[in-house]
Amino acid sequence: MLYVHQRRAPVHRKPSRAQWTFSLWLGGVVTLILVAAVVCARLLELPEPSVIAGAVAAVATLVAGYAARPIVKAITRRDDHG
Repeated sequence: MLYVHQRRAPVHRKPSRAQWTFSLWLGGVVTLILVAAVVCARLLELPEPSVIAGAVAAVATLVAGYAARPIVKAITRRDDHG
């Protein structure tokens, strides 16, 4: 989401280290949620565990995107003034 935000910005600049770190951390969290959902779906013997896990990961990505928006804005604001 940070990448999309940067591409749509009227002024393009290189992302800071804090922005990259936060993006990688958030991506890791969503990946862990996907892996945990696959494991849980297989343990529960649900039909098509990968599809169910993908849906869980999609919802987690949406939630993370909305939750991360104020954090990304704060990081960007701090980097612009620091």
